[in-house]
Amino acid sequence: MITLSRSDLLAPLRSVASVVDRRGSMPVLSTILLHATHGTLVLRGTDLEVEVTASLPLDFDGDWATCIPARKFLDIVKAAPDDAQVTIKPDTDRVQVKIGRGRYAMSVLDAESFPAVDKGDAPYEAEIAASALRDVIGHAAYAMAQNDVRYYLNGLLLQLDGKVLRAVATDGGRLAVSERDVQIGGTMDAIIPRKAVTELAKMLTAHDGEVVVRWSENFVEFVMDGISFLSKVIEGRFPDWQRVMPEAPTNCRADRLELKGALHRTAILSNEKFKGLKISLTRDHMALSASNPERDTAEESLDVGYTGNDLELGINVAFLLDAVSTIESEDVQLGFTNDQTAVLIADPDSQQDRHIVMPMRV
Repeated sequence: MITLSRSDLLAPLRSVASVVDRRGSMPVLSTILLHATHGTLVLRGTDLEVEVTASLPLDFDGDWATCIPARKFLDIVKAAPDDAQVTIKPDTDRVQVKIGRGRYAMSVLDAESFPAVDKGDAPYEAEIAASALRDVIGHAAYAMAQNDVRYYLNGLLLQLDGKVLRAVATDGGRLAVSERDVQIGGTMDAIIPRKAVTELAKMLTAHDGEVVVRWSENFVEFVMDGISFLSKVIEGRFPDWQRVMPEAPTNCRADRLELKGALHRTAILSNEKFKGLKISLTRDHMALSASNPERDTAEESLDVGYTGNDLELGINVAFLLDAVSTIESEDVQLGFTNDQTAVLIADPDSQQDRHIVMPMRV
C-alpha cells in the first residue's frame, strides 16, 4: 500500500496522462504505468511516439507495478479535496484507491504488458533556459500543418545552431521562424511531432528554470522538475525555409491592435472556405476588403507608415491574423515586395520572430 498527498501527485499525474493514447488502438496505451520501488514512485505514459515519465519520493520499501486507467485515475484525483491523501492498494486484477471516505476499485493490466520505448543512447546534451524554449515554440508552432501527406510538415523543426535556438514551422501556405540567443554550443536539427510540441508547450508554462535537452538521431528528451519528456523525431527533410524569405521588401508599419481588429472584422464576411482578403496599399494608407458567395462585403481603412509603390494583393486573412497575433509590440511591420511574393510579418524592432504568408488569388 502506498500513500501520497493529492497536491504532490496531481501535477506529475496530469503531465503523464496528457500523452496517453485515447483512440484505443491498444488497451495498455490508455493506462499509466505505476512502479513503486526503493522509495520512489515512477509514473509513465506513452502513445509510442511520445513518452512522459515522472518520479516522486515515496515511503515504500517493496517493489510493485501495475497499469492503471489513466483518465479515470486522473479524474478521481482531480476531483479530490486539495488536502486529501491518496492511498493506492494493489489487488489481484484491480487497484483499490482510497481518498478520505471514498473507495474506488479499478481494473488494471499487468505491468509487463506496458511497452518499453527504446530510446537508445543520447550522445548530445545541453541545458537550455525554459523561457527560450517556451518563446520559440510559442511563436512558431501555430504554423504547423495538420494531417498533411508531407508528414515532415506535421511537426516543428527545432534547431540548435551554435548559440542560436530556432523553431520553424510551415504548412506550405505560411511559415513561422522564431530564434533566441542561448549561451551553449552544440548542434541539433530535429522535427518534433505536433502532439509532442503541444504537450511540451504546456509543460514549459509551469517551469522557469533550465531544461536538460538530450538528443540522438531518433529521439529528443526534455528533463525538468523531475519529469522526462521523450519524443520520437520525424524522419524526413524539412523544407529550406530561408529560400522563401523575401529579400529587401518595402516595409509597412501599422498599429498592431488597430490592424488586428480590422482583420478580425473583415474576416467575418470573407469566403469561409478560402478566407481571401484583398490588401491595397498607397502612400501611408492600407485598405482591406473581403467578400463571400452570399455577396456580403467588408471594407476597412487604416493609416499606416508606407512609402512604397502602390500595391494590391490577395492573402489568406486567417493566416495573416494568426501571424499578427503572435507579435507583442505596439506596432507590427509588414514587408511587401510585389503581388506575387510572400508577405513578411515581424516586430519592427526585432527580427527574432519572422512570419511569412504566401499571396493568393482573390
